[in-house]
Amino acid sequence: MAQDPRLRVKFAPKKIIITNKSQIRFAVSNYMPNSDNHGRKMLVEGFSQVKDRLKLEEQYSKVDVEDFGDFKPLLPKKTALHWVDRMIDNSFGAIREGLLIVWKLGDGKHSFDPFTGEIKYDIN
Repeated sequence: MAQDPRLRVKFAPKKIIITNKSQIRFAVSNYMPNSDNHGRKMLVEGFSQVKDRLKLEEQYSKVDVEDFGDFKPLLPKKTALHWVDRMIDNSFGAIREGLLIVWKLGDGKHSFDPFTGEIKYDIN
C-alpha cells in the first residue's frame, strides 16, 4: 500500500526578512521584557546560556598555565554557534553579536538587547 504523499510534507516556519530599520520594532514587539510570549522565554534562555559561556571564556583567558602543570584546561576559545543563533536568523532575520541581536541593513547597523528590550539604530 502506497503512503499518502501529504504525510511526508514538513512544515517549517517562514523566515522573517527585515529590509529597513522601520521594520525592526514590529519584529521584536513580542520579545520585549513585558511580553509573556513563549518565544521570548526561549530567546532569553538561549542568551543566558551564551552569557554564561562568554563569562567562562573570560575566566579561561585569565587562567595561569603554571597552576595546571604548564597545561591549560581544555575549553573552546570562541563561543561557537548556539541554537539561539538559528532562532535569531529565522525569527528576526538577523545575527547574534555577543549578547545583541544585530541587523546589517542598507540603512545602517541596528541592534536589539533581548534582556533590556533596548533597540539602537545606526550603531557602528
